[in-house]
Amino acid sequence: MAIIGAAGCTLPQEIASQSSLDAIDVIDIDKRVFSIAADRFLEQPLDNKINPIAQSARGWIHDMIAAGKKYDMIVVDAYNGTALPEELITKEFFA
Repeated sequence: MAIIGAAGCTLPQEIASQSSLDAIDVIDIDKRVFSIAADRFLEQPLDNKINPIAQSARGWIHDMIAAGKKYDMIVVDAYNGTALPEELITKEFFA
């Protein structure tokens, strides 16, 4: 499973604690989000199942396609204020 957009990491943390998944890749453009989420929102370390990836979503998707990596599920939980970031509102992203 992959989650695009870390925010407070509450969604990946909840999924990690409630599921039998072995790994959850969490992609966010800002690497600081992961430590801030653990310290300020979760007030505990990220679950060991969570693999933080600091990269733009489009860049990550490009890399996954090039590597031939597939996911059973990709959740998009990214926003820029009240809407999806512009880089995610493209035909290429949804393809």
